Amino acid sequence: MIMRGLLVPATAATVLATVGMISNTEIAAQTLKDWGQCSAGEGKAVDVVISACSAIIQAAQDGPRRLAMAFNNRGAAYKSRGDYDRALKDYEQAILLNPNFASAYNNRGVIYSLRGDYDRAIREYGEAISLDKQFSSAFYNRALARLAQEDLDRAFDDFGTVLRFNAKNALALYGRGVARLKKGDAETGAADMAAAKAIDAKVVEEFERSKTR
Repeated sequence: MIMRGLLVPATAATVLATVGMISNTEIAAQTLKDWGQCSAGEGKAVDVVISACSAIIQAAQDGPRRLAMAFNNRGAAYKSRGDYDRALKDYEQAILLNPNFASAYNNRGVIYSLRGDYDRAIREYGEAISLDKQFSSAFYNRALARLAQEDLDRAFDDFGTVLRFNAKNALALYGRGVARLKKGDAETGAADMAAAKAIDAKVVEEFERSKTR
């Protein structure tokens, strides 16, 4: 807050110029702070992220693409709090502001997956992939959705794509093993799962958890 009483103005014009300069500096500093807190990241308090992103959105001083990021990050915070309705609204707003925002489509797909609407989730993941051909997380999420639908061949293909990006991705390797087991290929399925466990001893728990986050 500007304390006008602390200024010793020579003229009214000087007062206005000085107050305006200080105000702009404070606003810029606050904006940087808000962006630092709005940025998604592990370990950040959800309420802090929501508050900072909301401040950026309400100020509306950034361009559409940056505002889309603020909506997307706030949506991720709402999602982590289990408030899927608000998360979905924020992802939708992010896409309206930036129709080429692949992460927002992927994140919107996650909400639909969590709600069991796998058909719509798969469409969202597909849109994300069409915008970013190397979007590993979107391929993985689509694989999970297809696995849930027992669309085993396509799930297998999506897990395989993730592994082409990173052959040591334990989650995708384990998922491919699950798909193979479900398809009746017990030997190679078990081999995939064993290889995944060799990479990450906690992969089974992480694979199950990945279905709900």
